[in-house]
Amino acid sequence: MTEEELAGLDPEILALLWADDVTEPLIKKQNITEGPLSFSQYRLWMLQQLDPEMVAYNMPRALLLKGTLDTDKLVQAFQQLIKKHAVFRTQYHDNNGEPIQRIVENLTFKLESFQLENTLSNIDTLFEQEKIKSWFNRSFDLSTGELLRASLVSINKNESVLLIDYHHIASDAWSNALILQDLAAAYQGNKLTELDVSYLDFSYWQNDYLTSDDSTKNKDYWLSYINEDIQPIALPTDHKRTGFQSFSGKSTSIVLNENTVNQLTLFCKDYDVTPFMVLLATWQVLLSRVSNQNTFAIGVPTAGRNQLELQQIIGFFVNTQIYKADIDPTYTVNTLIKHIRHHTLSLLDQETLPLEWILENIDITRSTNRSPLFQVLFDYKTEESLEGKLGDITLSPVNIETTTSKLELELSVLMGASQARINLSYQTALFNRNTANSLLENFNHLLLQMINQPSQPLGNLTLSPTQTQQLLAMGSNDKH
Repeated sequence: MTEEELAGLDPEILALLWADDVTEPLIKKQNITEGPLSFSQYRLWMLQQLDPEMVAYNMPRALLLKGTLDTDKLVQAFQQLIKKHAVFRTQYHDNNGEPIQRIVENLTFKLESFQLENTLSNIDTLFEQEKIKSWFNRSFDLSTGELLRASLVSINKNESVLLIDYHHIASDAWSNALILQDLAAAYQGNKLTELDVSYLDFSYWQNDYLTSDDSTKNKDYWLSYINEDIQPIALPTDHKRTGFQSFSGKSTSIVLNENTVNQLTLFCKDYDVTPFMVLLATWQVLLSRVSNQNTFAIGVPTAGRNQLELQQIIGFFVNTQIYKADIDPTYTVNTLIKHIRHHTLSLLDQETLPLEWILENIDITRSTNRSPLFQVLFDYKTEESLEGKLGDITLSPVNIETTTSKLELELSVLMGASQARINLSYQTALFNRNTANSLLENFNHLLLQMINQPSQPLGNLTLSPTQTQQLLAMGSNDKH
């Protein structure tokens, strides 16, 4: 494929194309039940040791089930799921100062259940009930091996809601579809096939890779790219920062309508770029304008599964790559997007190095009340239906309101064929909802200018007249 053709693809699809070029599996089956943590797991394990009651890395899900459910078959399906995917029956222990993970051979799955005290007016009110909130707001004890829990809430004779929660150390967003796929197959009586390699095999491989000469090129790239101390983004906040970071959060969202998505699609076709690149550029411009800062870092999650043998495994593979914003007001819109395009393509060979290694090996400003290196996130995904069936049971996802935000601001894009949902999660210790809504409105306002005026200097772009006052009134403009 030419560079122009590659530029028309999104980062995760590009990673899969790179994976297709690998004929010999890099990760070998070790037939082991104990070993080191991956670098990503190590970070979460450390955070959980510091705060055992932390729920910021819980991953709650809810599914509406319609039809007559056989609960015994559902329990058996979950039992097969945790038998196939050992990450859901893995214990984490301190071994003389170093954590190890140990797979439990047999772990019995228990499906919990709820009886509602009152009839629901609609399904969304379910999550307003205190017992449901309490069920989700429970920390995981990583030493027990029980890293997946589920509860069934009966709504009426033919409807129920399946609550699922698991710790991020065992899974990630890519895994959601795999979980539903395997549950559906097992519920229908199919025996789940054994995996060629396990997550523990990946952990062994990653630890070996990072101590080998094979990783030198990868390390040199990132150490060169982050060759100076990147200053934290100076976001004005509605509330003064305290001495320690709080992960309590909420979210708000807007929808880009069909007309805007069509304009974006045409722009991308004309300039050989992707929606990912254009929307990331828009987020960078907005953050620069709000912070009055031209250089800062943004975290961008990637699937971290560029080896074919990893694509059917449930586990914590997601990695976060670093994009340095460099907003020169004299740059045109098109120039900025070209810079992002170049960096996106250059990262294709640099995805293997985990963020945690970078954080350990660079000299950066650290504090107890801010995340190191980057404090804002940009996450882009194409819309993928998680609707499906468990035999004759139809299932569809139910939205759960966000109660945590790992970073100060996290912008997530879910791109569909005719519209796109832009979601902004924010830490409530720093920002009010009105500010978050204003940021989203300004994002939409800037995007329309950028795709309609690609030759416009960045310094000439304007914020929304109706929303600028809200941003200017962000508390005391505390930037500490």
